[in-house]
Amino acid sequence: MANDKVKELEKRLAELEGQPEEGEVGEEKVRVLNDMGVELFRSRPEEARKLNQRALALAEKLDYRAGIAESCRIIGVDYLEKGDCKKALENFLKTLRIYEELGLKREIAGTNIHIGQIYMHQGKCDRALEYYQKAFVGFEDTNYKRGIGIAYDSIGSVFYSKGNDEKALSYYLNSMNVFEEIGDRRFFAQECNNIGNIFRSRCDFEKALDYYSQSAKIKEEVEDERRCALVYSNIGGTYQDQGKPDKALEYYNKALEINLKFERKKGVAVIYNNIGQIHENQGDMDKALEYYQKSLIFNEEINDKKSIATSCKNIGRTYIRQEQFDKAHEYLMRSLQISEEIGTKQNEYLCYLGLSELYESQGDLEKALDYYKKYSLLKQEIFNEESTKKIAQMQVRYETERKEKEAEIYRLKTVELERLVEKRTAEVVRSAKLATVGVFASGIAHQVNNPLNVMMFSADGLKEIFTDRVQSAEVRNQGLGYVNDLEEEIAHTRKIVKSLLGFTREREIHIVPTDINALVQKAVDFVNTNASARNFNIEAELENDLGYAAVDPDGLEQVIVNVIQNAYDACEGKGTAVIKTSGSENTIRISIANDGPPIPEDIRDKIFEPLFTTKGEGKGTGLGLSISAMLLDRLGGRIFLESCAEKLTTFVIEIPVSEEVG
Repeated sequence: MANDKVKELEKRLAELEGQPEEGEVGEEKVRVLNDMGVELFRSRPEEARKLNQRALALAEKLDYRAGIAESCRIIGVDYLEKGDCKKALENFLKTLRIYEELGLKREIAGTNIHIGQIYMHQGKCDRALEYYQKAFVGFEDTNYKRGIGIAYDSIGSVFYSKGNDEKALSYYLNSMNVFEEIGDRRFFAQECNNIGNIFRSRCDFEKALDYYSQSAKIKEEVEDERRCALVYSNIGGTYQDQGKPDKALEYYNKALEINLKFERKKGVAVIYNNIGQIHENQGDMDKALEYYQKSLIFNEEINDKKSIATSCKNIGRTYIRQEQFDKAHEYLMRSLQISEEIGTKQNEYLCYLGLSELYESQGDLEKALDYYKKYSLLKQEIFNEESTKKIAQMQVRYETERKEKEAEIYRLKTVELERLVEKRTAEVVRSAKLATVGVFASGIAHQVNNPLNVMMFSADGLKEIFTDRVQSAEVRNQGLGYVNDLEEEIAHTRKIVKSLLGFTREREIHIVPTDINALVQKAVDFVNTNASARNFNIEAELENDLGYAAVDPDGLEQVIVNVIQNAYDACEGKGTAVIKTSGSENTIRISIANDGPPIPEDIRDKIFEPLFTTKGEGKGTGLGLSISAMLLDRLGGRIFLESCAEKLTTFVIEIPVSEEVG
């Protein structure tokens, strides 16, 4: 898969090589060079570095700011891998400045992760945590799941370094959940490795090896050779803890070969330290000291304070066994000072144990006892029974939640899928009905309009005849009465035709910031001009400071008036309607309740269907609620029947709040 991508990039680079390095072509070439560098970083590091340097030079020539930032970021990662924190930080800070200038939130968050990693190398856990937390906020703001998982992982590493296994495991499990959700196997494998570290530190070697094995298997499958070294080293360490030196050396040598290939000084230092421990356990102190000193040299080159403290502690303990007590004291005190400075409690309590052994060897039992008490208290603080119980509970909870999630997914795929199909089917049927009404309506409306025009013209003629030419008052009044009836029916028919045409052509909508309370009050006032004289009371209860929403005011007013008019009709002109407004973060809600007779239960699911009406003949078209639903759908809102009690029927209109409206 990776080779295919490299070939694809090589092909594109060859196509770009003969073209002028300017404009969009030049910028694309920068991106291709950087992408190739990233892809080749694991297998051909020297070639990758040359490609990234070419990308940076071209980006600077073009003043391509995003290209400069990305090139510096990649080069910074390379320096960080080699342990050159100073040059890495220079590149990351340059990257950060450009991304802040460009306002790229996700990229800013990613760079903060890298800067945090530098401070972790230097043993400045609190400083690292500050950058990791900034990154977490940035990734959450941009809803970048992979970044959120990386931030969880990074914060977990801080707590692990501080000896807080409980918090570390919590963050690692959160990270694992994210990577499992998005299907990122490489980072999922990393979390398996991290959780293995926690169980190893608590001497639960079986669980540690289980997690390490999962991690190694995935990394081998995805051909992540560089990161395989870390897992091999940890597996070797676990076998070493179990007293299996030959098995441990087998994995250490595999890890050492990879780390030397990729010039990963930190990884090399860790393995030299571990091999030193094997020789120490076998009683070969000279060989042990040789490897511990090698480890210290590499750790000092990359200024990894935590690892420097570990190397110094191991050298000090070795000098005790060689009875070189002054040197032992020098290295143990240096280790203790660094551990206290950076807050690495696990190394700190082991320094106390080493100093206790030192003073006991010298016959100073008082100081030996004093340091042993410090060792015992700090160890108890780190490995207390309650913490161990919580970690076990957390692991059980994670496994339980994982199984529940799998069960929920299965349920959604069966029961919920059936419900979704039913819902979608109902929507399709309704859409089909609307489309059918639209097709017939278009033909009917145009066929009916012409006769209506003739009828209206004829009615005007009859009115003129009866008024001007008929002498008998009785005949004249009777004739004019018939004409008035005719005109009313023509007007009603025109209304039906107009409604029908609403299905066949979408009225142009105009979305503008609209004061919703003012719009509702306008609709209430409009209906009141007709309804108030007929003993129908409309009450408005409008939420203060409801504010504006981006809507089509004419369309929304038409919907509100239609629902209030329906309430008036339901109450037969005698009753009360209460219209209320309220708002939440994302939605504005308009509820319209009336105290008329309830809608019969057997027809409630039909009221939004076109041409369905409960009104008497000649009083309703059966299109009002259908058109209202259609208008609201175009506005991104909806209308529904919320409740239908014996004396209170409530319709609700919901419209979204637009972020663009202040």
